[in-house]
Amino acid sequence: MNVIFDHQIFSMQKHGGISGYFFNLYKNLVDLKNIKAEILIKYSDNSYIQKDHFHNIPQLFQGEFRGKYRIQNFINRKVSEKILKRNIFDIFHPTYFDPYFLNFLKEKPFVLTVFDMIFEKHLLKTDQNKLISNKKVLAERSAKIIAISENTRKDIIEILGIESNKIEVIGLAGDHILAEKDISSPVLNERYILYVGNRKGYKNFTLFLESVAPVLKEKKDLYLVCAGGGEFTEEEKLLFINEGVNSKVHFFEVDNISLSNLYKNAELFIFPSVYEGFGIPVLEAFLLNCPVLLSDTEVFREIAGDAALFFDPVNKTSIRNTITEALENKGLTDDLKEKGLERGKSFSWEKTAKQTFDLYQKLI
Repeated sequence: MNVIFDHQIFSMQKHGGISGYFFNLYKNLVDLKNIKAEILIKYSDNSYIQKDHFHNIPQLFQGEFRGKYRIQNFINRKVSEKILKRNIFDIFHPTYFDPYFLNFLKEKPFVLTVFDMIFEKHLLKTDQNKLISNKKVLAERSAKIIAISENTRKDIIEILGIESNKIEVIGLAGDHILAEKDISSPVLNERYILYVGNRKGYKNFTLFLESVAPVLKEKKDLYLVCAGGGEFTEEEKLLFINEGVNSKVHFFEVDNISLSNLYKNAELFIFPSVYEGFGIPVLEAFLLNCPVLLSDTEVFREIAGDAALFFDPVNKTSIRNTITEALENKGLTDDLKEKGLERGKSFSWEKTAKQTFDLYQKLI
């Protein structure tokens, strides 16, 4: 079986969940028997591609400038089109939602991975209308759809009207690179709550901050650490001042080593989002023995089981009380750590790759 992945996400994303998914899927597929997997790409500054010793993929340009990724994507697209025209593959697996490839597939099947329906449910940006329409077209024309959670599968059926038998749920895994790094020296010599990733919109960061502020002010030795997601905006800085916690909130731009360190040494990890397709940071926290507090949503219940504490994400009292309970009950957090480590064993990229391979086999 010959499976090819295209360039899309590796042209656009330097680092992140979607490129991490496709790279880890690819890496674990090539270890299986009876399959040849290939990523079609000529230039990339994606961190997964750059660190992969199986590839020697150069960067097209050093540094950042306007239009860089558009140029890089254009060149890589031509590479993908050239290979697709040869038609010497069995399965095509696009890495994002540009339908450029449809005219080149002939009768060959393609598999589409859908991570979430955030844009469709929350209409975050009007400039995502094209992405929304492209995703619908590809979902309808794909041979099979991979949904990364049961929650995403339900949303696909409800919003796109796709038949349930066309969709298979195949979960993700935590980034095992995190757990392999040296994390002996703490990044921050303080007690802290850890928040990871983007802080916009449905991530519910503002309400979370308002909820945790009284706890930060009461506990003089406690801080909030935000890892990744970009520097604090002026609006966020004003929020910190208004809530009286300006000196209690820190931002870190992270790599794998520093992120591992932050998980390992945190009092707890909190994920207050009101919607997610999956939630890889939950698994990362499990891997690194960090107690986990989550919004009480279907997808987080699906992933974490009984290995986390849950709170109402739109209720400040619920958020604050859950945080306080975790901070003041060591027996509870020790139990969460133990359950988290065990729960984390249920997810692996090897398992993801094997289930994806089984899905491919149904199509040839």
